Amino acid sequence: MPRLTKVIVENSAPHPDRDLFIWDADLTGFGLRVKPSGAKTYLIQYRNGAGQSKRVSIGRHGVLTTEEARGKARTELAKVTLGADPRAEKDAQRQGWTVRQLADHYMRGIESGDILTRFGRPKSASTIATDRGRIDRHILPLIGNTPVRDLTRQQVQSVHRDIKAGRTAVDVATGKLRGRAIVEGGRGTAKRTIGLLSGMLKEAIDMGLIATNPAHGLALGKDKRREENDPETLYQALGRAIRLAEKEAETWQATECLRFIALTGFRLGEAIGLRWSEIDLKRRVFRLAATKTGASVRPISLRVSELLTRIEMRCGEGEYVFPAKRDSDGHYGG
Repeated sequence: MPRLTKVIVENSAPHPDRDLFIWDADLTGFGLRVKPSGAKTYLIQYRNGAGQSKRVSIGRHGVLTTEEARGKARTELAKVTLGADPRAEKDAQRQGWTVRQLADHYMRGIESGDILTRFGRPKSASTIATDRGRIDRHILPLIGNTPVRDLTRQQVQSVHRDIKAGRTAVDVATGKLRGRAIVEGGRGTAKRTIGLLSGMLKEAIDMGLIATNPAHGLALGKDKRREENDPETLYQALGRAIRLAEKEAETWQATECLRFIALTGFRLGEAIGLRWSEIDLKRRVFRLAATKTGASVRPISLRVSELLTRIEMRCGEGEYVFPAKRDSDGHYGG
């Protein structure tokens, strides 16, 4: 068992299925936990006055250096020898948490990879940004100051009704040039926000703050299904619009990307971020490293293959299929 150093910490590889612990040779009880996601957290392990083994996280690697973590661990372990119980103290503080404090903890957890999705994967950057918006614009204005232990099923139902009715809708300037945040309510937004709140409360159960999840199992209704009675007419209209855009000298990245999305059903973010390294034209498959639902292998139809071949002949030297107009290292974003 070696002395923990920066080199050892940064070179420690995660186990795919479980947490990996590396303990320090010099300071008994000081260690590193590596999550399957790759997140690395320093911690201490000790026995309290009742002889129970306890673990307490003291900070993430990157926020703390290895030596800073060692110093903090030494201080906390010294308190233990004097009769303190850091785990019990931390739990007592959390018992008084509000929904706002739980939300802060939850967001730190998903951003670091400590908290995973129900599929056992970290959330994507786009999903994290969406979660932050739903928390800031809907959850916190309605119940941010409510103690987690006092949150009732009736309050959660009220949150759902308020978002559905548009009571949290807002249109505000973001501070960026011509930037605005237009937040809308509605059935879909309400349902997804309650789903996020339920995930936060599940984390509260795992932490021992509450025994049951007041957001679990609510009757939220089904999303309104969109149906198009004449998709052929719509696709013809889209084709005319693309040809008109080309005639008016619209950038080729925009028009070809629209064709690609129409032919594949790719999400917008998946399309504009598509790399040539993720395309196997010989075997006619996409091998996507990271999508909203994780890694994905998808077939390439003949029409899509012809489209990609045409784009590759036009500019296939860069990293992205739809490169930025001015930045040779970036993807198109207009």
